Amino acid sequence: MTRTFTHTLLLFCGVLCYSGCIAQQRYGNEWIDYRQTYLRIPVVETGIYKITATELARAGIPADSIRTAGIQLFAHGTEVPIEVVGDSSGRLASEGYLLFAGKKNDGYADTALYTKPDAMPHTYYNLYSDTTAYFLTWQTDQGGLRTTFPAPGTVTHSAALHWEETMQLFTSHYLPGRFFPPESNYETGSLLTAYDEGEGWTGPEIAEHKSFEIVFKTNRLFQETPSDIDCEILLAGWSPGVHSFALWLGGAQNLKRRLFDLNVVGRETKAIRFKIPIADFDEAGQLVLTLLPVGTGGHVSLSYARMRYPQAGPRVAPGHLPTPPSRIVRFSSIHPETEYLIITHPLMRTPVNGHDAVADYAQYRASDAGGGYHTSIVHSYELYDQFNAGQPGPHGIRNAIRWLHDQGKLKFVLLAGRSIDPQKARKMKDSWQTDMVPNAGWPGSDIALATQKGNFNPLVPIGRINALNARQMLDYLLKVKAMEAEPATAAWRKRILHLSGGRSKDELNVFRDYMQFFEKKLDNTPLAGKVTTISKLTDNAVEPVRIDKQINEGVGLVTLFGHSSIDVTDIDIGRATDPARNYRNHPHYPAMIVNGCAAGSIFYSTQTLSSDWIFAPESGAVLFLAHTFNGPSTALRRYTELFYEVLADSPFTSKPFGMIQREAIRRNLNRNPGILDSITIQQMTLHGDPAIRIFPSMLPDTVADNPSVDLPPLMQLLVDGRLLVNDDIISKNPVLTIRIFDENLPVINDDTTLVSIWLKKHCTGCTDLRIPLQTAIGRNVEGKFYEIILQPALTSGKYLLTMQCRDKTGHSAAPYQIDFEVAEYDGPITATVSPNPSGQWFRFTIQNKRLLPNDLELTIRNVLGTTVFRKVLHCFVGRNEHFWHPAMHSPGIPAGLYHYTISAAEASRHPAFPFESMRGHLLYAP
Repeated sequence: MTRTFTHTLLLFCGVLCYSGCIAQQRYGNEWIDYRQTYLRIPVVETGIYKITATELARAGIPADSIRTAGIQLFAHGTEVPIEVVGDSSGRLASEGYLLFAGKKNDGYADTALYTKPDAMPHTYYNLYSDTTAYFLTWQTDQGGLRTTFPAPGTVTHSAALHWEETMQLFTSHYLPGRFFPPESNYETGSLLTAYDEGEGWTGPEIAEHKSFEIVFKTNRLFQETPSDIDCEILLAGWSPGVHSFALWLGGAQNLKRRLFDLNVVGRETKAIRFKIPIADFDEAGQLVLTLLPVGTGGHVSLSYARMRYPQAGPRVAPGHLPTPPSRIVRFSSIHPETEYLIITHPLMRTPVNGHDAVADYAQYRASDAGGGYHTSIVHSYELYDQFNAGQPGPHGIRNAIRWLHDQGKLKFVLLAGRSIDPQKARKMKDSWQTDMVPNAGWPGSDIALATQKGNFNPLVPIGRINALNARQMLDYLLKVKAMEAEPATAAWRKRILHLSGGRSKDELNVFRDYMQFFEKKLDNTPLAGKVTTISKLTDNAVEPVRIDKQINEGVGLVTLFGHSSIDVTDIDIGRATDPARNYRNHPHYPAMIVNGCAAGSIFYSTQTLSSDWIFAPESGAVLFLAHTFNGPSTALRRYTELFYEVLADSPFTSKPFGMIQREAIRRNLNRNPGILDSITIQQMTLHGDPAIRIFPSMLPDTVADNPSVDLPPLMQLLVDGRLLVNDDIISKNPVLTIRIFDENLPVINDDTTLVSIWLKKHCTGCTDLRIPLQTAIGRNVEGKFYEIILQPALTSGKYLLTMQCRDKTGHSAAPYQIDFEVAEYDGPITATVSPNPSGQWFRFTIQNKRLLPNDLELTIRNVLGTTVFRKVLHCFVGRNEHFWHPAMHSPGIPAGLYHYTISAAEASRHPAFPFESMRGHLLYAP
């Protein structure tokens, strides 16, 4: 896009006045006289605008009676000088008119949204709108600022030339700014919600080894001057590293002269200013430059190219632009006694079966059942006009919240209506309908709307109902009413469900430990012992888990720690609206805390897990707290740890969820001031009403609901038909038999979904690997236990085996672990007998350290040489136990001394199995 600016003194004066007023205004509404009526005039094109008395009259303004001296015009919160023409009596009258210099919106107002003003790459493009709002008012007691404008066509500068400026602005792509840590990216890094260094709109990325042409065009270039031409380009880096280029005169196929070399480091934005001799322009007044890569080049883009050049001929005053469609504004101040503020949008007020859902919500929160708050409703566009001089975006909302907080009564803010990512909204024609109540930036955050600049601690609790329409708003209100009408001491309210995920064995263990740590925070509180934990078993990216039983019986809080995206968690709880999941939990609606990535990204998509659980009628949840972008696990752990710490603090346990969250944030900032913790605080977004109390009473349960009592399953592992002891030796192809004992056993064959088995070889760099169960055989053994049999192939070495099991209702058994060894070479077979002497039985422990099973023969004789017992011993690799019970196996034999011999069985006697018989005495003393 190319646009041309003329150096009209008045326009630049307006910019300078606006720049000065930014620092002077505290809330953005200081310019408003609430007694006055205003006409809001949207300007999208720079030029001189004429408004006639006739046009004012059509807008409902009594033009005949307006005093010309009392007419004022404001833009960006400061008064703009205007020219007013009326009759001799000092009235505007029917033939009167006014003129003003209108300027298309640029990025000056956006500097307030950046971490610091110089972090903004440039001010030529607004992040939210091309429209500048001008506010005209009249009948004031003071005179307005005045100026005069030359008539259209008037020569304002009669010299042979004047200086003109041309600007090419590139805004097709959006760069996010600094990543934390610097070497990270979209998949691995974190970003501040506040606009940061290098963040903003730019052109397409220049690929590696590719050149890029920059074409400057002029209009009536005056080439008879010796002056050099001032040029400026702004380059933006896209990735870490040094991006090197050379700027050449001429096109890529016709390079003429190397002007200079330049480097762009990392993701910086770099303005390069230089001069070009006027002789380098062609006859048409055009100049072509080429960015040529040095080395690989690439990974930069052009954000703008501007040039100041001499234009031939006099400067002529432009014609007047027509007045854009305008609307009357009568500002109404928010009631200073407001405790519960709802910020919404007109589309959310569309009647549903005769109900205004937003008004109903405010009425409910004002009632005794809803908390008895002093409530107020305000539309987002009203806050744009009143607190941000008519500019859309988050700044007016932030200023309004801050203003109302400073009045001393505000307790909660509820954003009622959808928001989308600002980059998406900027390029949509109907963004006002989809970005109903904007969030603070990207990555999305509502917390940042309630903070002061440079501070991550919210002034008040804030939450959002990211509803697409009034129907969803009403559905949510019905859920809140039903949940809050439940007895405060109902037993289900104190129950908590913990879910831990992970995508590797180490993560599964670490995330499970996190959940146990959170649970321990609740020791010595009424919530102690109320936690049920379900853990992911496998390293599959997604593992479905059934929690409908717990959800339907009722839990007050569900906390999940694992991997996630906008529509799924790694320990997959599914959608509340999915009939196959069987969620029917009305009115037992929990709060949910999801520690993962992007599960709270409600501004990116309408099909999020969060929205599904919040808006599912008669199922799902009433609160969903989750991260809108990448959530670092350590920062998430600290965040939730402190949430549980506050939850366990008796003065806070029964307070509204938003107050608990705000106190946890305060403690977090005091203890963990690092940037990743601050970003996590900022981007953990509460979907739902912050005034909801999840644990409204810690008094003993007075309403019992008799939930069913389920015990975790019991596991047994047999290897080659025997129980192992630590450091046993097993074969390279062992038969593993897993038996699960539980009240709710699987009934279908080959169901291995509830078991996971991990092997970790004891070697440098070795990690846990999950044994695949696709070929395992499973069966229900007469309802007594469920048996799974598999035969993995192992290599020699020492191993740690970990087995985990979960029953059909989600209860997990404690992990079973054992160390064993697979021998590399054949070893000896040894035997020991104990106890000896014995009056009851003798145990023969045979250690088979050979690589394969072997059959031995046990023979027991009396002192006369008569055989009293003989048995073939099938010995697996490793430890084997066989017993001789004299009274059972050799009934009637007397006490005394006996001899035993262990030799190779008849079938095993061959040269490949050289086995020397083992002999010894047995003293039988019953």
